[in-house]
Amino acid sequence: MANKSDPSHQEREILEVMRKVLAQIVVDTTPQDPALKHPLNERTIRNIKRAFGLIATRERQLAAFAGEKEPRPHFIDEQKAPVISIDSLKKE
Repeated sequence: MANKSDPSHQEREILEVMRKVLAQIVVDTTPQDPALKHPLNERTIRNIKRAFGLIATRERQLAAFAGEKEPRPHFIDEQKAPVISIDSLKKE
C-alpha cells in the first residue's frame, strides 16, 4: 500500500471507502427473505455493479503504477502452506 506522501494515497483511500460504503448499502437494502423484491430498481443495481467494476479497475491501475503485485484473495482463517524442498522429494 502507498505511504501517505504518495500522491495516489488519498485516491486509494477514497476508492476503499467508496467500495465499503457501496457494499454496506447492498447489505442494508437486501431483503432477508429471498422471495421479497429488492427495494432498489434494476438500473440502480446495474450502476452499483458498474461502480464496483470501475473501483476495482482503478485500484488495479494504481497498484500497477506503484509496481505492486495484485494481491491474491484469501480467507481470514487461511493458513500458509508449508514449503517443501524439491530435494526432499527426490528418490535415491
